[in-house]
Amino acid sequence: MTLPRIRPLWIVLALVLAAAAFLLTRPREAEVAVVQKRALTQSVVATGRAATPARIELGSQITAIATEVSVREGERVTRGQELVRLKADDARAAVEQARGALAEAQARARQLDAVAEPVSEQALRQAEANLRVAKAELERAQRLVAQGFFSPSRLDDAKRNHDNALAAVSSARAQRESNRSGGSERVAAQARIGQAQAALESAQASARCWC
Repeated sequence: MTLPRIRPLWIVLALVLAAAAFLLTRPREAEVAVVQKRALTQSVVATGRAATPARIELGSQITAIATEVSVREGERVTRGQELVRLKADDARAAVEQARGALAEAQARARQLDAVAEPVSEQALRQAEANLRVAKAELERAQRLVAQGFFSPSRLDDAKRNHDNALAAVSSARAQRESNRSGGSERVAAQARIGQAQAALESAQASARCWC
């Protein structure tokens, strides 16, 4: 009674194994792909935080009242852009003061041309004339003292007057040279003009950001 029931099970099992062996040994179609040259695309997924390479603090050495601020902190700005306006009372006063100093220096230079140089020339001629008179008086005193007409003290006075006249000529000549073109007074006058001009330009540059 048991054998008839087991035989069909073996038959089914044999059929399943045969079907599996057929499917495994059956030839399959090969998949064919064409090789092509393409750019390699690589994607990177990452988390991070963006930061500026440097932080620049802008400030001013000018002490004044700010009347208007045109930008906010962190805002992108361009070269020459107005950032802040300041009250201009002190700036205008500084510019006017610099203009006055420049005008004074220029007037001093013109005075050397119109007055100082001619006056120094005249002073030198006068000193040379006085020296000639003192020299003549000294020679006369020397003769009269030698002849016994003048006392030695009179000769001392003549020598002193001659020395003073000689020193006056040296001083007048030095003053004349300093007032001439290339002299120390001219060089100093030109230097004062340059300094005053630079001060004016600096004051004007500082005043450009003021309202």
